[in-house]
Amino acid sequence: QEYDRVMQKLGFERSHIQPMDVRVSACLKFIEQLPMDRQFDETELAKSLGLSVSQLNRIFVQAMKCTPKHYAENMRLVDTINLLTTTQMPLKELAFTLGFKQPSHFASWFKKKTGIYPKEYRQQQQEHPWHQQLVQTLKTR
Repeated sequence: QEYDRVMQKLGFERSHIQPMDVRVSACLKFIEQLPMDRQFDETELAKSLGLSVSQLNRIFVQAMKCTPKHYAENMRLVDTINLLTTTQMPLKELAFTLGFKQPSHFASWFKKKTGIYPKEYRQQQQEHPWHQQLVQTLKTR
């Protein structure tokens, strides 16, 4: 139940199992293999798949209920949550590891996504050790 709640909060909904378009599978693989300091370029991805950005978005939304850009952002958030809860890396270093040029941009981005600042999130999660197990479950999906 907790997994479902977190995934819904991230914008993912449970769907029935259906055959997936190979282009969507390729897109998922590409996004999931991006480094932590990812620079996601929808135009480059669409071109590599022989699609326009609008075609890519259409088939991806049909399969995943979100755009590739939204999916990539959620993957970045999962990586961020994993680092916040499983390391003691200083927030400034964590921001640079994730590809943010300024720690303040990182803090603003995280607050926009979660409703709280990274420092607050880390403190809250240290009070709830079960969360690390949930993060590992999210990461393996």
